[in-house]
Order: sequence, then C-alpha cells, then structure tokens
Amino acid sequence: MPSISTCRRGRSTLRSTSRQANTARTIPSDSSGHEAEEIRKAFEPYYETTLLSEATDRNLLYEVQDRLLGFGVFADGDVEAFAWLYFDAKAKQDRLYAALEPPRQRFGALAADEGQDFRGQLGDYVRLYAFLSQVLTFADPDRLAGRFA
Repeated sequence: MPSISTCRRGRSTLRSTSRQANTARTIPSDSSGHEAEEIRKAFEPYYETTLLSEATDRNLLYEVQDRLLGFGVFADGDVEAFAWLYFDAKAKQDRLYAALEPPRQRFGALAADEGQDFRGQLGDYVRLYAFLSQVLTFADPDRLAGRFA
C-alpha cells in the first residue's frame, strides 16, 4: 500500500496535469517539471494501462503490428475480409463469425504461452491505436483502422 506522502504526491501530479489540460484545452505537455514516470504512476490507479512516453512514437504501433503478424494467427487478407464485413451494415453476425474462424483456429494451435503473449500484444495494439489515433495523423489510417476493428 502506498504511503500517504506518495498518495499526496500523486494527487498533486494529477491536479497540476489536469489544470494544464483545462487551461490549455490540449493534451498536457507537462511543463510543471513532472517526469513521465511520475505522471504514469499518478494515473495508474485510474487506468489499467497508462500510455505515456517522453516522446510519442508512431512507429511503436507498427512494431506491435509486426509482432502480431509474426504469430501467424492472421494475415492482411483476414483483416481486410473481416473489416469489409464489420463495416457493412447489412452483414449478419454469422458472416462475421465465419470470417473469424480461420484466425481462431490458428490461435487455438498456438502453445499456451504463445497464446497469452499474443493476447497481450493484441491488447497493447488496441490501446496504443486508440491513444495514438487521437494525437497523431497516420499515412495509412484505413490499414491501421481495419486492424483496430
């Protein structure tokens, strides 16, 4: 359990970062002198994963994407087929399930530890995409959004 002084420091970090956000109406850039690690720790109790870094790197998303492709669970064609169905208002749920069946079978063939690693990487990709798509412009948003769906 954190000490009271640690909790107070965390609240102070949250308050000053929040004040910056409210004043600037932008994402806080933390000119208050707080280190990225201190901010991450202060926000940690409120979010499962806090995605902060000293510099936002769009290549990180592509790195996670490459690691996911390395598992062999899905390929670009699988993603494209699912995305077309997902964004088709007339598509029925059974067609979505059918599109997901080949990747599901490939996932089932992974060893238990590989499956856990894949799930972790997939969760990282979704959270990272959700965060970065709000603060960065990507050259190929359709390709990335299809994987996010």
